[in-house]
Amino acid sequence: MNGGDAARASLADERGKYAPRRIAQSARAVARRAARPSLGKSV
Repeated sequence: MNGGDAARASLADERGKYAPRRIAQSARAVARRAARPSLGKSV
């Protein structure tokens, strides 16, 4: 396994660890946009 593969594997592990939080944040952002349609259109 070369350095690039190792880095990619650890990156995937980090992503797996933090994915739920990121999904929750994006869901909150989507909800906020849905609550204010005018803001959603400009983005």
